[in-house]
Amino acid sequence: MVVNLPAAPGILALKPNGQLQPGQDDRWTFTLRCGADADDPSAFISVSGAISRVQPATNLAKKLGSDRLQAAVEAGLWYDTLAILSELQGNEATANLARSEWVALLSAVGLGSIAQAPLVQ
Repeated sequence: MVVNLPAAPGILALKPNGQLQPGQDDRWTFTLRCGADADDPSAFISVSGAISRVQPATNLAKKLGSDRLQAAVEAGLWYDTLAILSELQGNEATANLARSEWVALLSAVGLGSIAQAPLVQ
């Protein structure tokens, strides 16, 4: 997948391709070209990781808003927690609380330096 980055700096959400089955791991690499010269190897910075899909409790899918967020946090579902917080930040009624929870979560896992960055499309 090739992603054209927006001009504004911030945190960009990427959705995995395809459907990951429960219990299956998906490994990924994200590479940024930080210069105009595609032939210069030093212009590329990469990071790799993995994501695993777990079968959530059936009650998680039925919960809404902050209840769904709390259930995802308690279940240790990192991707879902971030996705829910991102979604709640787009809702005027929940934006302020979701933003403060977002900052607290990222700060708690050592990502405080980017916690205030805006979410970009």
